[in-house]
Amino acid sequence: MYIEFKNNKIKKICNNFDKAKAKYNLKVANNLIKRLNEIRASDNFKIFRSLKIHRCHKLSGEYKGKFVVDLNYQFRLIFSIIIDSNFDNTDYEKVLGVIVEEVIDYHD
Repeated sequence: MYIEFKNNKIKKICNNFDKAKAKYNLKVANNLIKRLNEIRASDNFKIFRSLKIHRCHKLSGEYKGKFVVDLNYQFRLIFSIIIDSNFDNTDYEKVLGVIVEEVIDYHD
């Protein structure tokens, strides 16, 4: 799958390990790069969601319609999916890519 970014700020952090490490910490930066590589390596979103290790799940409330994966016990990567016009909300094989929204501790 391919990855887009909500804005240039998050793009620069996600594409530069040193910036990610400075913004968060070593473990979060490592896991951020790992998760992004897992997304890129997945043929489709259904395969990516099946990787239980990162607890990919849909959000509700303020982040309704977005997805999240764990980066560590505190930080999460929030993203939305890019779909084609024939998407029926259940066929995740048709997801074309993701848009990285932010990296946050939404439990604060």
